[in-house]
Amino acid sequence: MTGHETTRGLLFVASGRAHAEAASRARASFRDHAPDLQACLFTDVPEAAEGFEILREVPDAHRRSKVDCMPLTPFDRTLYVDTDTLALAEVTPVFDLLDRFDMAAAHVATWSRPSQNRSWEGGVPYVFPQVNSGVLLYRSDGAAMRLLENWREAYHRAREEAGIGTDQATLREQLWQAQDLKLYILPPQWNKRMFEASELIYSDQPRPIIVHVLGLRPPKTAWQRLVRGAITRLAPRRWRHRGPLGPDER
Repeated sequence: MTGHETTRGLLFVASGRAHAEAASRARASFRDHAPDLQACLFTDVPEAAEGFEILREVPDAHRRSKVDCMPLTPFDRTLYVDTDTLALAEVTPVFDLLDRFDMAAAHVATWSRPSQNRSWEGGVPYVFPQVNSGVLLYRSDGAAMRLLENWREAYHRAREEAGIGTDQATLREQLWQAQDLKLYILPPQWNKRMFEASELIYSDQPRPIIVHVLGLRPPKTAWQRLVRGAITRLAPRRWRHRGPLGPDER
């Protein structure tokens, strides 16, 4: 009898052609650094997608379809990423965290803002901020799957009963309530949303691994298209990783 081989992969969710094309661009950046890492895309326009080993249909597509699709991952260990991301290094080492933890995510960079610190049912301490759901690492069993299923239910209830269309408010509450979940907080370089002047000046600052910024979203104007092109060209040059992730990569 042979043991089950643990599968690992990337998960994307994209509704509409523009987002499916953005997912394809993001997927290409991850393949540049980890060509053997499989990727699955949930989408309602599979004809617009390129570079995915697995394509699945989005059930009842809406703006936050990821809450419905994350529990349906085909992998044992999943790194979910939004379509407005850009990989600057190999991400496969992060999966090793799931030997010890059920889930991992980075804090929302501006978590102290009222809009980022909101809740639905309440009861969550101020010092337990939201995590950003755009880069989420998780196991496909036990506490992690219970969390994802509870989050899906809470999100839809909050949207229907209170008009809360964002997903991170309910994710924050479900994480607080999940007493059996082993959660690891990723360094911000794994979900890089904001840049400080020191990161542009000093070479000993940790390099971003996954860039996740508004400028990578599907452009609606020529200016936005120029910004996206500049980010995809310049970020890999400025924060080049010269080897495998680790203390000796410099």
